[in-house]
Amino acid sequence: MRQHHVAGEKAFVDYSGKRIGIADPLSGEIREAEIFIGVLGASNLTYAEATWTQQLPDWTGAHVRMFRFFGGAPKLLVDAEHFGGSLDADALLQFAKVDRMGHGKPLSLPEQIV
Repeated sequence: MRQHHVAGEKAFVDYSGKRIGIADPLSGEIREAEIFIGVLGASNLTYAEATWTQQLPDWTGAHVRMFRFFGGAPKLLVDAEHFGGSLDADALLQFAKVDRMGHGKPLSLPEQIV
């Protein structure tokens, strides 16, 4: 199904579900890393990076670096895996604050609405 995306409106983000081995150059030890991917809806500009985990610090850091790469933040983030919906940039910041305090997650739009 073809979808129409407005420039700057959405970025689709998720972990790929695949892992990649990264070798320590000094010890030669191979450590598994997660692959984070973000794609702008209209242009398909793609950002990818390896993080050690899918935990909040790695997840949030990957988003910050993705926004720098894109040169800004879209109006909406679509992440069906972690939220079952979408977040705008303010909700992402609120999620990071609320989750650190242990009070749960903010409200988000269902992915079907996006």
